[in-house]
Amino acid sequence: QVCMLAKRGAGVEQQRQALRCFEAFHRECHDGGLAYFVDPASETWRALRPLRGVKGADQPAFLRADCLCVRAFNPFYPPREEDRASLAAERAMHLNQLRPAPAVAARVQQLPPGTISVHIRRTDHVKAIS
Repeated sequence: QVCMLAKRGAGVEQQRQALRCFEAFHRECHDGGLAYFVDPASETWRALRPLRGVKGADQPAFLRADCLCVRAFNPFYPPREEDRASLAAERAMHLNQLRPAPAVAARVQQLPPGTISVHIRRTDHVKAIS
């Protein structure tokens, strides 16, 4: 809603109201136990080292939540810059192995020139799309 208002040239107050609604919805999800919100700027997050091979009960408690939400516009994992740099090639390899479903790929090809990004919402995680 905030992005749509910004594109339409809505006033600052309309955008602020939309953001307040967005924040209220996030609080409702968190308070209802539907999601855990990760703050990539927190000291706890920034102290976290890569979790290669860590499974189940050995993971930090917040990672065992059913749904994690990370609100970030820049890389956030691993939290430390030096870890991101050392794992960049491995991350790129994994990302380059992703293949969109044919129906998604066809729709992406139809986007107008100048499109900057696409948000594709997963539909296999019920709590994330409720």
